[in-house]
Amino acid sequence: MKKGHSFEIDYYCLGALLYELLFGLPPYYSRNQNELFHNIINKDLEFPPNIQASKEVKNFLLRMLEKKTEMRFKNVTEIMNHPWLKNVNMSEVLAKKLEPPYKTDMFDSNFDRSDFENDEEKEILKLEK
Repeated sequence: MKKGHSFEIDYYCLGALLYELLFGLPPYYSRNQNELFHNIINKDLEFPPNIQASKEVKNFLLRMLEKKTEMRFKNVTEIMNHPWLKNVNMSEVLAKKLEPPYKTDMFDSNFDRSDFENDEEKEILKLEK
């Protein structure tokens, strides 16, 4: 829309990421870029019917992905006070004391470590050899 950047856009992006993590595809997904942009601007947010999601998380995503920026969350406090996050101890999250329910070991799988190294790390590894 070329209207500049604000925290509301950051909240939208966070909502899009959460949507994709929960449902497997980004909201308004299309392989066609023009259709994708059209969907983002014009279509109502839909949730996949085959995936269970609570009313709270759906409401949270609707607020994060609201097209009218004035209707989105206004600040982090408002986000953290949403009912979907009521059982999350934000002090523990911010202090990095909260243990995730599942930790992946991305190098103990079929991934190639080089896919995760940035260019600087590759250069250092070359120098060490």
